[in-house]
Amino acid sequence: MDRISAINWQEEELSFTHGSSRAKPMREYLRRAALWVQELEKKNLIPPFGVGQPEDWPFVDIAHRIDSSVSPSAELSARLNDFLSEHASAPLTGKICRFALKWASLPDEALSKFPNLPDPFEQLINLLERGGGFWVENGFIDFVEYRVRLSGWQEHIARIRGHPQARQIGLCDSQGREDHVQRLQVSAIRHKQGNYPVIEIITRHTLPSGPDAEQIAERLSKRVSKRIEDLEDSTDMIDFAFNAAASAMCARCVADPRAAAAETWESTVNSMQLGAALFAVTYSTEGTVECLIDRKQRSLPVPASRPTADAGTWLSAFWLAVICRDQERLTQLSEIPLERLRSPEGSYDEYIYHWVETLQSWWLRRPDLADKLIATIEASDPAVTRIAPQDLLQAVLYPPINLFYHYVRNDRDGFAPALADALKLHKTYWTLNEDRATDIDGSIALGPLAIACLAYDADFPLDIESDYLPKHLLQRTWLGEFPT
Repeated sequence: MDRISAINWQEEELSFTHGSSRAKPMREYLRRAALWVQELEKKNLIPPFGVGQPEDWPFVDIAHRIDSSVSPSAELSARLNDFLSEHASAPLTGKICRFALKWASLPDEALSKFPNLPDPFEQLINLLERGGGFWVENGFIDFVEYRVRLSGWQEHIARIRGHPQARQIGLCDSQGREDHVQRLQVSAIRHKQGNYPVIEIITRHTLPSGPDAEQIAERLSKRVSKRIEDLEDSTDMIDFAFNAAASAMCARCVADPRAAAAETWESTVNSMQLGAALFAVTYSTEGTVECLIDRKQRSLPVPASRPTADAGTWLSAFWLAVICRDQERLTQLSEIPLERLRSPEGSYDEYIYHWVETLQSWWLRRPDLADKLIATIEASDPAVTRIAPQDLLQAVLYPPINLFYHYVRNDRDGFAPALADALKLHKTYWTLNEDRATDIDGSIALGPLAIACLAYDADFPLDIESDYLPKHLLQRTWLGEFPT
């Protein structure tokens, strides 16, 4: 009640300045409310319903469904009614606040029957504390400059999670204002059809450029070439060679943000070839494996000690194969049994194994793709994960999952906004402190780039430009330049 009474209901300007960060908790509320509806239906505590019954969805009196006898104290109810009549008389606002207060009155024993479900109304209170009103109309929840599409509850279960941390919400606001100004200022790009779509430009954070960057890229590339030559004698260090190649590729992209130089494509291909070779030699039952690396067919011995060929490394290798459009290597990677990719307990959160299975099912056209993807989304919830740092999970690891969700659903309208969000989160993560800001690993967004390549090849409207997505890698300009 204290939080509700402290809300500023009169400041209309907040509808504009906080539009972005108010839309995000609304999306998260819809996801959480959908999870509750799903569970309540299972327990026969709620009849099936959907968007067509606005008295229930999306603002559901969950507390009443759990315990119909629960109600706030007479004093709290009176305080709320007095406050709403003076400051916020809109029926929808009153409905939300009354449901939230009733939720807060639930006894612990009632909630203990649902141990794994999140508090849904926390997100709505966060939203209301950001100020300004909103309304529901024509299938959207409208925040003046921002809108959230309202779908059936089943669809909202898999939607992207919001970012409830205050620091991140404030950042969303500032970025939202900057992006709005940028969208108004950016020039329209003429397409062949004669229309004028607006291109959203997401600038990459500042990294060393010019001759120094080129020298670093050249030096790292030479080291990679030396490591590749050494592989024909021993592959015990092939995982280090792969990591070195990935760093050299990032360095090339620092010096050549659009991947306009052949050397950048060659570096990308070398990384992809080494990633596939790493898994080929690790799990080979033969004495040697034939691999094309750096324009040469090589006979690589099976390593004496097992390299790091785990799920995290697999994802990097898979993304590179997608970017290089290498179908044969995608098949090879997808046919690796998941159990071979498992690491000792405590190395990764469980979601990563669901994620690998999802991508393998997609590429091999298995019928269980939907189930695997839902399991990935649920297991990557911050409330479930225990190992990955939260900022890494939210800003780097989860966005490719969300992008893939939009891609496989053929969501052509929702993909570009989700891609823009992924790049902004990537930028946020890699500029959080000075060490990250100077790390060349942040020069490209590898996972989002790979999913964007899939979308580009499927003719999704992207309308986004960013050096985090090197243009000529995205648009497969160099494909066929030399055998890969």
